[in-house]
Amino acid sequence: MRLKSLLCSAILALFAAATHAQSKAIVAKTGEPEIGKNATPTNMTTRRQGAVSVPSVSQPVAFRINGRNGIYNERYMSVAFDLDGNGEFDLDVERYLISERFVNLGGTTYEFAVDRDGARVTLTPQAHKQPDRLTLKTGYRAPEFSFVDINGKKRRLSDYRGKVVLLDFWGTWCGPCVAAVPDLVAAYEKYHARGFEIIGIEANDAPAKVREFTAEHHMPWTQTLEKDKGVIGVLHRIEGWPTAFLIGPDGRFLSANYLGEVDLRAELEKAFPNAPLPTEISRRGFPSPRTVTTIR
Repeated sequence: MRLKSLLCSAILALFAAATHAQSKAIVAKTGEPEIGKNATPTNMTTRRQGAVSVPSVSQPVAFRINGRNGIYNERYMSVAFDLDGNGEFDLDVERYLISERFVNLGGTTYEFAVDRDGARVTLTPQAHKQPDRLTLKTGYRAPEFSFVDINGKKRRLSDYRGKVVLLDFWGTWCGPCVAAVPDLVAAYEKYHARGFEIIGIEANDAPAKVREFTAEHHMPWTQTLEKDKGVIGVLHRIEGWPTAFLIGPDGRFLSANYLGEVDLRAELEKAFPNAPLPTEISRRGFPSPRTVTTIR
């Protein structure tokens, strides 16, 4: 009986040791900062690179972190992992915002953290693997979601199948969002009858304020309200406003880069080639992450 008890204790000890080893954080150092091409004395964009060895991956995984003015761990900054090991970074697929926190490598989910000065990246293995991250990239299927519009009607993205749909993440408090409204109104008036829809996902405002604003600016399309970390925003990894995604009739992204721009005029001209937009609609699209309004 005593021998059996000792054997059980030994097995439990081995299991605990293995679990501890599995959960041990992996720390990788980075190289010296490289100054970005468009860096200025007041906006010093830099990046640092390195590689990290993780179990179940045959070769070290290269990574690159982007920073500004010597800081690398702000939530809107990013780290790219060479997930497919091809020596390049596909920024539409392999770039993660610092705020995303988790990445899957070699079948294991790791929580990643970047030192403030970018000198080290730490990966901490998690006990349970999370689902692989959705790909928000042109040509990929847009994720399904449901919502209640500002008038209380339940809707789903799939209700709009067969139409060209712009997901417009915006706010009345966001200067660039307000500046883009005339372009959206003109596009909607031109193309709505041919199958163009807009779903506005408004962040942080009261329904009465949104109703007043949309009525004043002649914005008749669907609106839904949520906080800046609402379900739809989290699904699309929104960190700044305005951000937009254009979805084709087949439910796939016509233009999707959650860290970049949507050139609305160019994309609509391709989707509706026989009805070019009027000249008053600009080509500026939506601002890049360097100019968007971030969380208030």
